[in-house]
Amino acid sequence: MQPTTRAVTSALVVTGAVIAIGCVWAAAAGVPQPALFRDPQPFAHTPLYVGVLSTAGLLVWSAGAAIALATGLGLRSEAPADPLRRFLVEAGALTVVVTLDDALLVHETVGPHATGLPEEAFLAAYGVAAVAVLARAFPALCRRSDRGALALALGLLTASIVLDLMGTPLRLFTGRPEAVRNVTEEATKLLGIVAWTGYLTAVARDAWLTARPAPTRVVALPAQADPPAATADRARVASRAT
Repeated sequence: MQPTTRAVTSALVVTGAVIAIGCVWAAAAGVPQPALFRDPQPFAHTPLYVGVLSTAGLLVWSAGAAIALATGLGLRSEAPADPLRRFLVEAGALTVVVTLDDALLVHETVGPHATGLPEEAFLAAYGVAAVAVLARAFPALCRRSDRGALALALGLLTASIVLDLMGTPLRLFTGRPEAVRNVTEEATKLLGIVAWTGYLTAVARDAWLTARPAPTRVVALPAQADPPAATADRARVASRAT
């Protein structure tokens, strides 16, 4: 079996298993199975604009994770020891986890309900994982990437977390209207997502070009005709020789 066929087959098997598990759970929980497949807007009878920016954030999260993982895993043979390649794999995996958290409301609803842990515990776990990923590759990131872009992305995402905590029992400030806080948090998070994806894309490009530099093209120049003076000199030399 070809590698591409094997990869596609594996993806189909995993997807089929997820669908089967979801359908079995829906049947056991008395949930209509079509609810797992339908888009939320027509199912919940909400306007199309509801959650449009949140959906845009999920798409950008997914793009950043895909770029990082595809590049990091694609360079396993060319640059197995490159710290940027390892960073892309780890950062891409962490981005997948955060994307699932954002899509399924893990740290806000699902996680606390299932484990009894507060929302802050999940945010702290993500923060520790992010610090660990960055610390492993920090020297290489400082040398070979734009530190300003990294600082901007981390700053915006950190600010969104702080604004998120303002709506939990761990309140850092009081008296701000909830609507203003929520809009500010979501806007800051979307800006941070875009900045993080842009940074991952730049790091992926650098790692790829370092491991697989573009081939050098050799261009053959056309032969240049001898100037008239050189042609006349050779003719005189030839006449003298005869």
